[in-house]
Amino acid sequence: MPEIAAAFGVTDGYWPPTRDWKIFLKASEFNDPPPARLFVLVDMREDRVIWGNFMTVMTGAPNLPSQHEVADLPGMAHDGAAGFSFADDHTELHRWQDRRTVPPLLPPVPRTRFSSPNNADIVWLQQHTTGAK
Repeated sequence: MPEIAAAFGVTDGYWPPTRDWKIFLKASEFNDPPPARLFVLVDMREDRVIWGNFMTVMTGAPNLPSQHEVADLPGMAHDGAAGFSFADDHTELHRWQDRRTVPPLLPPVPRTRFSSPNNADIVWLQQHTTGAK
């Protein structure tokens, strides 16, 4: 993983859009937040797999939910839920609460960010993606 990070200019856990948020470059860094709260893998929607990664936009976290944005949409194939694998090796299904998180499938499009203010699902994703530096 450090080789991939270096290819994107991330050699010290810093990438400009994440200036306030941690980027984990190795498993030993999964300690704050704890591994049980950090997802590593997620089911993605087939119409949004463009880059081979899942991007959680941290805009609005933790106290400005009116500014929430979405870039990648999570899966919904499990009756409106997505499967997550966490850094401590447990897995779980998370059912989405806001319909904006799981719109109908569309033809694949390049990654675009869009506003999704006050979306409780975005709060959940943000809380399980990273922690503040």
